[in-house]
Parts: sequence; structure tokens; C-alpha cells
Amino acid sequence: MSTASAFYDRVQEDQPDATKEAARVLAALPPFPVGRSEVYKRFPPQYDLLCLRQDCVHHNIRQVLQQVLAGAAPGATTSTSTVPKGLVVADVGTGTGKLAVLMEQLGARVVGVDCSRPMLNYCHSTARRSCGVVQAAHTRLPLRDKCVDVAVAGWTLSETKSAHFDGAWQAHIGAAVGELERVARRAVIVLENLSVGEETPARAGSHFYGYLVERAGFERCWRRTDYVFESLAEALALTRFFFGSKRMAQWEPLLRRQAEEEGKVVLP
Repeated sequence: MSTASAFYDRVQEDQPDATKEAARVLAALPPFPVGRSEVYKRFPPQYDLLCLRQDCVHHNIRQVLQQVLAGAAPGATTSTSTVPKGLVVADVGTGTGKLAVLMEQLGARVVGVDCSRPMLNYCHSTARRSCGVVQAAHTRLPLRDKCVDVAVAGWTLSETKSAHFDGAWQAHIGAAVGELERVARRAVIVLENLSVGEETPARAGSHFYGYLVERAGFERCWRRTDYVFESLAEALALTRFFFGSKRMAQWEPLLRRQAEEEGKVVLP
């Protein structure tokens, strides 16, 4: 085991579980934005807390997953709503395991794949995580051809695109999509944010989303997955931490008005 991996393993033992210790997780949040690479290395619980605040009212992500997983059953029809027993799913870019947990609750068997060792440590060690995890890049999945029924990539392809400002992002996204299609027998799902802080999609016309639909052949649909925070302080801290001070300041008037008028803090 490398020195870095051993270090992260030791740190992981004392990290709080965001599902049980939200106050402790929030207290350890730095009062400034953190770059994405540092988020994935040093702050899995804080990232998990942000993920837990997304789509916790409408549950649209769960509904979409259930619809696609149920449709992956042999002989499934448009009215099929039950996920078949033994369905195997690869959750690529699993992170802290939000989607893996949802799919396991629906009855699927899940293997999580991510290139971040600290994220996988957190995913595998917290009490609510039971899926197996594998460390690998999604452009080279260590899985056999057609070995899973469904491959899911949640909020990970856009990170790949953002990492390649040299114009080669299409090649990297193409390689990742090719791997998803290689390992999946029946379906591939890509989940991404079309916007944050807007009630309707604001990024649907981007080159990235155009590539997914026009070049990679995905069928586009969208659902609201609002963030609902426990308090204004939590909303400001988590949005600053992950999205940055500029965007937090842009959303702050809306968040403050909701806290004062409605008693709840929602970010579309």
C-alpha cells in the first residue's frame, strides 16, 4: 500500500458519517471554497452532506433510477415498475455512494467504481454503504464486457470534461461512454446537473450536453432535484465550499428570503 493510501485509510477511521453526524460534518467544513481535487481527497463527509441535501423532497432521482432499472429486466414493458432480483449495476464515479445506496434500496446489486481512494474509503466504511468498491478511472473500467445489466455515471462525465481544457475533452468523454456501453448489457444512464440555482435547465445548449445527445446517442430528459438545507447557515457553508464564493453570493439573497419568509431553504 502506498504512503498516501495508508494516510487516507487512517484519516477515514475518524471521519464522521454525514447521515448520522451532520453537525460534526458541518463544523469541520472550511470557511472558504475548496478546489474539486481537494474535495475528493480531503472532504468526503462534507461532499456527502451536500449530496444528501439534493432531491430529498421530490425524490426524482430515485424515480428515474427505478424506471430505468425496472426497464432493464428481460421482457419489461412500459408499465413495469419492479426492479428484478439479481440485477447488477456498475455505479461509475460512485463518490460517496449516493446513487449506489438508492439502487441497493431498489433491490439491485451494485459495484461502485471511482478513481478517488478517499471517496471509496468513505463509501465503503460508513454504516449505510454495503456495495463493493473498485478504484479505477472510468475511461478504463476493470470489468468484463457485458458483465453488468446497467451502467450508471452520475455527475462524473462533466468533471472529466472540466478537467480537459485543451480541447481533447470529446475524446475523453467518448472513451468513458465507450466503457459504459462495453460493460452494460441493457442500459446506460448518465446523470448531470443542467443548472443550479435555476428552476429550468440553463445549460442544455452547451457543447457537452449536445455531445451526449447528438454524438453519443443519449435520450435527454430532466427533472428537478432541488437542494433543501437544514438552515441558512448550512446552505451558505455548503454552497461556498463546493460551488465557490461567487456563486454562493449570487444565491444568498434567495436563500435568505426563503429562510425569513418560508422557514425552509431551497436551492433549485
